[in-house]
Amino acid sequence: MELPFLYLLLLLLFSSCNCDPNPNPDFAPLQAFKSSVDAFNYLSSWDSADPCSGKWLGVNCLRGRVTRLVLQRLNLTGEIHAIAGLSELRVLSLKYNFLSSTLPSLSHWKNMKQLFLSHNHLSGEIPDGISELRRLWRLDLAHNAFSGHLPVGLGRLPRLLTLRLESNSFAGTILSLNLSTLEDFNISGNNFVGVIPQSLSLFPPSSFSGNLDLCGTPLLSKCSNSTVNSIPNHPVSEDPKAIMGGLAEKGDRISSTAVIAIVAVDSIVLFLLGGAFIYCYWSRMGVGAEKREKKGGLVERMVYSSSFHGSRRGEERGNLVFFEGCKAFELDELLRASAEMLGKGMFGAAYKAAMENGVQVVVKRLKERKKDGEEVLQVLGRLRNKNVVSLRACYYSKDETLLVYDFLPYGSLHSFLHGNRGPGRTPVRWKSRLRIALDAARGLAFLHQTCRQPLNLSHGNLTSSNILLSHPSASACISDFALHHLVPHTTPSIRQSPQKKPSQKLDVYGFGIVLLEILTGRPSEESGVSLVEWVQCVVKEEWTSEVFDLELMKDRQCEEEMVSLLQVALLCLSESTSQRPNMSKVVQLIQEICGGRIGNEDSSTTPAYDDSDSSSPLSKDTT
Repeated sequence: MELPFLYLLLLLLFSSCNCDPNPNPDFAPLQAFKSSVDAFNYLSSWDSADPCSGKWLGVNCLRGRVTRLVLQRLNLTGEIHAIAGLSELRVLSLKYNFLSSTLPSLSHWKNMKQLFLSHNHLSGEIPDGISELRRLWRLDLAHNAFSGHLPVGLGRLPRLLTLRLESNSFAGTILSLNLSTLEDFNISGNNFVGVIPQSLSLFPPSSFSGNLDLCGTPLLSKCSNSTVNSIPNHPVSEDPKAIMGGLAEKGDRISSTAVIAIVAVDSIVLFLLGGAFIYCYWSRMGVGAEKREKKGGLVERMVYSSSFHGSRRGEERGNLVFFEGCKAFELDELLRASAEMLGKGMFGAAYKAAMENGVQVVVKRLKERKKDGEEVLQVLGRLRNKNVVSLRACYYSKDETLLVYDFLPYGSLHSFLHGNRGPGRTPVRWKSRLRIALDAARGLAFLHQTCRQPLNLSHGNLTSSNILLSHPSASACISDFALHHLVPHTTPSIRQSPQKKPSQKLDVYGFGIVLLEILTGRPSEESGVSLVEWVQCVVKEEWTSEVFDLELMKDRQCEEEMVSLLQVALLCLSESTSQRPNMSKVVQLIQEICGGRIGNEDSSTTPAYDDSDSSSPLSKDTT
């Protein structure tokens, strides 16, 4: 009996020595990756033996293998070669970090569908193994330090829809990119040369700008016969000595007499062009001065009105109308004000105007105006609510319309959420985000209720850029309301909506997208991927917690409120307009989530950020 017992004991010892304590083949590559890049211990949740346990930040699995790794804006540094061992990856997103290696071999990722590595410090060339990624449909390597020529295999990916390579140092030609499947494409800010393939000619010029020497449609520069017939496969030298040396090697020497003649002719042409330019400039300045003098005459007959109710159009003495409660200033003061362009939108340009008396306003100049827009202006000028940016005055003439609004110095919600995502950013607290959601909902509900009769006005362009912050604690106001009623031939910019005609139900859909931005920290469209589709897909796969901004996931106590607000957002995003709630109902739902903690308290007592840093990180973008 002793021999069998000894045999069994040895067998158990042998089997225990050979069993793998981490049977998941993805465990080792992930741990090696963590050791290489996680200097700030953001991946502290990667402490269990099973990466598919559901506890590892940014990791999702299918049938026991890691298929999705999303680690964005985590200040990750170092090399990424270790994750080449994740052979079942389908989605990899490491955007907005500080990774600084070359790309690993890509041939292991035969199931890869989406690869997002933009806004890092990655370098080197795209490996030839890219041709093995036959299922790839999104590739974003923008804003890195990649160089070299594009591999031929890149142009042979049959399903590729997105190719973003802008702001790198790629060189050579792009003839190999003969991809008819592309929907989202940008190679601007590189060193490409030669002819643009016909399959790419429908993309805008901005997709090709800032390159060394590209030509052909859609660029204005036409290709010469020599360019078409002989395209270099190497970057063109910018060294004048090298250029002259090349000419000398070919025997194309230019005599000194010819050089002098060319220089003389060029000098005469430049002199004549300069004279013509100066003449035209001063002529236009004279005409402009004359026009300003005429406007100055009109200023003396401006409109001043203490109440819009006292007159259908105020006290009519001219074309500048001040609405109730607004201190009047003369048009000349406005014209003399120092102006700073804040941005251009679908309706026109916006400027910050600082007048000599210290008053600061935002002036929005509309591209054109409907003839019957005056009635809408009357309604907009009467609107007064703490969650709505007030229209203070308007100037209208035959040629242009100027709308004068209050200036809010704390920027837009878009800047608040998406600006300064690099090192040193102070995370935005959940309580502040919830306050913004409630304020914006209240402002939009007020506008919908007030403007329902008789004109039934809607916002028509509700985005996070049109929600402005009126206080460092992140109190929010709706801006640019109903401008589409003033400008002819406009369509809403909420491209993700199934409905295109402006309406209050379309505003509700736009508000749903704003809520998703608040919850995810992601712009409404990033790298051509719809935020709505992405969130709906993640929720459908029951990965709900994966949609939330990593800044919020540090406080697990708020996760229940986040899920509740996500449900409100998805309700607003219902495809059927009849299933979308009105904004009064949305306000009620958000108030229930707040539980009375936010709605009645003094907004001046709570900072928007986790620390007491008094410097606001907001940009002054109020477009």
